[in-house]
Amino acid sequence: MYGIQISHLTQSELLACHHANILFCVSTDSCQLASNRFDFPVFNLDLPTLAQHCMVEVWHSNAPILRRQWHSDSGIIEYSYTPELLFASIRLPLEENTFEDNITQQYLNIFSLLQQENFPVILRMWNYFPAINHIDNNTERYQRFCSGRYRAYTHHLEKFDHLLPAATAIGTYSKNVHIYFIATKTPGINIENPRQISAYQYPKKYGIHSPSFARATYKQWTSQQAHLFLSGTASIVGHKSLHLGECQAQLQETITNIKAILNLDHLQQQGIPVAQFKEFSLSIMKVYLRAPEYLPVVKKILQTQADWEGKIMYLEGDICRQELIVEIEGIWHIHLKK
Repeated sequence: MYGIQISHLTQSELLACHHANILFCVSTDSCQLASNRFDFPVFNLDLPTLAQHCMVEVWHSNAPILRRQWHSDSGIIEYSYTPELLFASIRLPLEENTFEDNITQQYLNIFSLLQQENFPVILRMWNYFPAINHIDNNTERYQRFCSGRYRAYTHHLEKFDHLLPAATAIGTYSKNVHIYFIATKTPGINIENPRQISAYQYPKKYGIHSPSFARATYKQWTSQQAHLFLSGTASIVGHKSLHLGECQAQLQETITNIKAILNLDHLQQQGIPVAQFKEFSLSIMKVYLRAPEYLPVVKKILQTQADWEGKIMYLEGDICRQELIVEIEGIWHIHLKK
């Protein structure tokens, strides 16, 4: 089996590295990479970078990499894949009146592609779309997104709750819906948070259809390597948002939630082989802030987390609940004992 590496590089470092081994990379609105300069997929987030330096998230593989397009009447999916992993990206204009139906159709397109290429398991999903808290037809756009996604999952899978991937949904300032995801041939292990109700079990007050994602997913690639993918995590305990209007308190609650998921005893209870862990370290983290004014206090607190420093992208974007100020996601790399 082939290994997967994730790097946090500057633009100049990206230009200097060996491109043949790059599966895809993720850039930001203030660090745009021209996709026609590269022979690998470039996913440009429609989000401003808040930190001064410009970093790019780069996924490497020593496996043979193939690149394709999947066409349908409702859009094109750009994708690349190795024997173990498929990465794909969809970008389409937001159509407000048909937004929910379009989300359903795009997810059904994703399932069709994965069936065609024999990558049946979505491991990690990212969803970015404009004005996530905007009210469409008396319903918040995020709730409409959740309904569209839910309909696709129920059409594709029965009793899908425990098969859901780790996921993020963030509001952008562009006019496009942008979805990208990672799929594999075999499942990982989904992880829930002992401090939170599973998102797919939220009460109806948060929308007709609950959010469809796992809090985190663990995936072992080889006998010596694995990753843990943390979903977008915020100041929620049980199902309630805490510390309304208090950025510092929300951030501390978010960190507590992250540490509850990463707790080794908890991971072991979830079926993760922690006894085989040799090294467990952060590869990359994205911190989404509702407004730039919150950056100084957030950076100051996160810099106290020694193993996180230098591996964080700070981005301006709207959070799925109007009252939330900050959301954090991350990817941890695990070296396993021989």
